[in-house]
Parts: sequence; structure tokens; C-alpha cells
Amino acid sequence: MGVVRPVVALAPLLAAYAGLTAVTQPPASPVYAEGPLLDAARRLVDGGYAARAMDEVAYLWHGPGLPALLSPLVALDMPVPLQRYLMPLLLFAAVLAIHGVLRVRLPPGAALAGAYAFGLYAPAFQPLRSLHKEPLAVLLVALAMLGLARLLAGGRRRDALLGGGALGALVMVRLEYGWLLIGLLGACGLWWLLARDRASARRCAAVLGVGIALCVPWLAYTTSVTGRLLYWGNSGGISLFWMSPASGPGLTGEFRGLWREVAREPGVAFQRPLFERLERLAPLDRDLARQRIAVAAIRDEPGRYARNLAVNAFRLFFAAPTWPRPPTGALVLYAIFNGLLLALVAAGGAVLVRERRTLPAEAAPFAVFAVTGLALHLPTSADPRMAIPLVPPLLWLVTVAAHRQWAAATAPERRRRELSPAGARG
Repeated sequence: MGVVRPVVALAPLLAAYAGLTAVTQPPASPVYAEGPLLDAARRLVDGGYAARAMDEVAYLWHGPGLPALLSPLVALDMPVPLQRYLMPLLLFAAVLAIHGVLRVRLPPGAALAGAYAFGLYAPAFQPLRSLHKEPLAVLLVALAMLGLARLLAGGRRRDALLGGGALGALVMVRLEYGWLLIGLLGACGLWWLLARDRASARRCAAVLGVGIALCVPWLAYTTSVTGRLLYWGNSGGISLFWMSPASGPGLTGEFRGLWREVAREPGVAFQRPLFERLERLAPLDRDLARQRIAVAAIRDEPGRYARNLAVNAFRLFFAAPTWPRPPTGALVLYAIFNGLLLALVAAGGAVLVRERRTLPAEAAPFAVFAVTGLALHLPTSADPRMAIPLVPPLLWLVTVAAHRQWAAATAPERRRRELSPAGARG
């Protein structure tokens, strides 16, 4: 009964998500990143992964998480329009998981309100029209939160396995989170040394340790392919290049694409000789060359890079400036929803700081994950979709703060009713 009730209460969201996919999805042929993701799924079905061709997107650009999930559908030759309905299912599962996280500490009404707050977060709808990583990434973040919250509330080893397993899977979907897990594990070590509550630090470290351990097979594979240790993927070099002053005058860190985009886009025509020269290199060498060019430019012009960092933070939440420019309606939605989100986070953060001594143990880890996750995406070209998996911990903090404010405001009235004759007889 406890499982059925939230599913029923939240079911209108699933219907809305499926409807959005139905009316907004593009034609049947693959679009955006669908082609490379489906190709990676086919390679998994055939027993391989990294293509050794010159095409860097077919190399180690994408982690194996979403392709692994798509591979059974690819093996069954399911049409792409039907595969796209996996996205609303994943997002709805994420909403259910977020509800489960909130129920660890909050009553049913507050948990349902918090789940609906995320379920109606419009920027998360954009990845529903085609195959994207974000719905799966959001689900895995929510499951990691659920495992950690239960573990810190007195849970069992299976909760550590749930949280750590979800974090490891998250890295396989969004490879950049591998660095975040390593950094957070180091922070847990400092927490264990300095904090009085060493049990919480030990449990967080256990979750992170499980997550990192599950990444070892991928790192062993990338080392066998590239000969480099801790090589998560090859998309970082191009993203850092466009973010750096090496991208050229007038640009502020927006991602302008690979060789095929540079070859046809007049606005970056001045980069064609460099990209043509780099295009002759193998994917690994190309990635490393871009990193060296970007780092050298950042050293030479740190002020421009600092400006790009500030613009990148704005772009992460408000989708501007990005290339190509989103429709005006999308920009308005980002402004409304993310402006409101940031305002609520600021207000909720002030409440939680005042009450920090009475907060549940998972409050600090959730806040640290959200803040460091956002910081992780600032040094390289950010896309607003990258912020979506970090919204669940932010909304958890907002929901907990709002519930505490509501409880404090209604406490006198509840006490009055309890002390009244009718309340005493009841």
C-alpha cells in the first residue's frame, strides 16, 4: 500500500511526460546526440565500445550508462520514436525516488508536495523529446540520495549499496562526476578527522567508496584503450577549449561544436585552420592537444577566463548566451523556473543555517554534492541541461526548510487545539 499510494498520487505527471514526448518529439530518424548514443549501444550489443576510427564522438565521448540501458531496445530493433518513451519513464521514476527521499524525514503531505515541485520543474521537460542522458542521471542522483538518507537514518548495508551503486552508475552516464566522487571521498576523510560525528562521515565514505569501486572496470578499459590512468572520456578537451580565451575574441565560453560545426559556421571561421590541423590527429591526441592549448590560453589571459566563468554560471541556469540561441519561450521558462529555484534555495538556506544543529545528518552531504556538482561544470562550457541532475538535492533543502517554517508557524495553533476541551476529549 505504501508503494501504490505515491505512484497513484503522482501518476498525472507520468501522463503529462508521455504526452510531451508524443507531441514534441522530432521525426523518426535520430537527432542531436541520439545517433552516437545508439551507435554506442550497437557496439555494446556486438561486444565492443570505443571505435578506433578518427571520429572522436565514437571513441570515448559518451559513458556506457545510457547506451547500456538502450542496448536491449537496440537489439530488438525497436523504432527510435518508441525508444524515446524511455525518457518519461525515467523522469517519473526519479520523481518517485525523490518522494522516497523526502519521506525519510518528512510527513506524507510535505513529501508529496516536494515531489510535485520537482515533477513540475519545466527545464527537466526539455530532454523528454529525444534520447538524453539527463532523465537517467536525475534518477540515479535521486537513488543515491535515497540510499544515503536511509543509511544515515539508521539503515542497513543494502542502503549503502543502493547509494553507492547509483553514484557509480551516475558516473557511467555523466563521466565528469568521476572526479567529483574522488574529491568528495577525500573530503569525507577530512570530515572523519575533524568532526565529532564520525559515524556519518564513515557512512558517507562507504557510499562513495562503493561508487568509485564500480567505476574501476571503466577506468581499466579506458587505460587499456588510451594507455592513460584516470582517463574518464575525451569530451573535456573541446569543452575546455571553447571555455578558454583560446576560443577567440567575442566568445564567452559557449560551446560552438566540433570540426563539422566550425567548418560551416561563419562566426567561428577563424578557427578553421586550427581545427583542420587537429582533425588529422587521433581522438586521444586531439583531446590532449586541445587541453594544452586551452590551459596555455588561460595562463596568458586569466582575466578573460574569470569573465567566462561568471558568464558560464549564468548560462548554466538561464541558457544564455548559448549557441545556437534557444527559442525565446525556452529562455523565459529558464528565467522563471531557475530564478524561482535560486530564490527559494537562498531563502531555504538561510533557514537551515539558523537551524543547523537540528538538521538531519544528510543535509550537509546533499548541500555539498549540489554545490560541488555545480562548481564541477563551471570550468568547461556548461549547458543548462547539466544543472538538472543537481536540482533534487537543492529541492530537498528547500522542502525541508519550508516544512520547518510551516511547522513553526502552525505550532501555536496546534498546541491551542490540543489544550482545548474538545481536543482533550479527543
